[in-house]
Amino acid sequence: MFFNRLFNLLGYKAIYLTHCRIRKKNPAPVNIPIFGKIKTYHEINNIHDNFAVGELRDEVIEAHLSQEKNPIVVDCGVNVGITVRWWLNGLSNNNLRVIGIDMIDEAHKFTINSLIEANINPERYQYHVAALWGHGNATFNIDVEDPLYGETNVFETSEGKNLRTIQSKTMDDLLVGASLKKIDLLKIDIEGAGANALEGGLEILKVTKHVVIELHDEEERKKSTKLLLENSFYLRKSVGRHLWWERV
Repeated sequence: MFFNRLFNLLGYKAIYLTHCRIRKKNPAPVNIPIFGKIKTYHEINNIHDNFAVGELRDEVIEAHLSQEKNPIVVDCGVNVGITVRWWLNGLSNNNLRVIGIDMIDEAHKFTINSLIEANINPERYQYHVAALWGHGNATFNIDVEDPLYGETNVFETSEGKNLRTIQSKTMDDLLVGASLKKIDLLKIDIEGAGANALEGGLEILKVTKHVVIELHDEEERKKSTKLLLENSFYLRKSVGRHLWWERV
């Protein structure tokens, strides 16, 4: 079933991507519809999980983003930019903009280069390098094992081989001053820190229509659920580790 979904999305190149995913290697870059040049295994895995399996596919959201006049997606946890490319190139709306937030600078550079290679106007993508948290100016040590693989980049209390010191920012710090009248979709996948990020985005939530959050543990589920319910959102659906919320 997963292969059929991937085949429907990508055509015969799904065979190559499936082979690469099984072997956890991508020996040769390949151009595929919507996403452009795929250079890494992480991109293939991301396409499979989010779009072939369907964890980030939603008819209600896609219809809204395709039809809205000037939709805005805030993508927290950019990683290799597959979701950014999907929002910008898979929904037939050239007026859609994405604001990306990721604590790894290389993630944004990789995403911008990928947009250019896919003939997507990079000016439609704005970004912030920041570690989202419930309050600003906290200092975190990040062990960056692989800049383009978010699951290996974790908060550390001791020294690591690839240690970086990063200050936290809140969503309100980054976005309230941008005079955003609305956010159509807030996507959060930041390796367990999603609930903390929501705590620092209470003003932004007031202008947000939809939220999708990927959960990584029970604490994140309970905390984020309580916060979203208290801020006038209801749970519309659950798919895998993703919860889809909509403002009442």
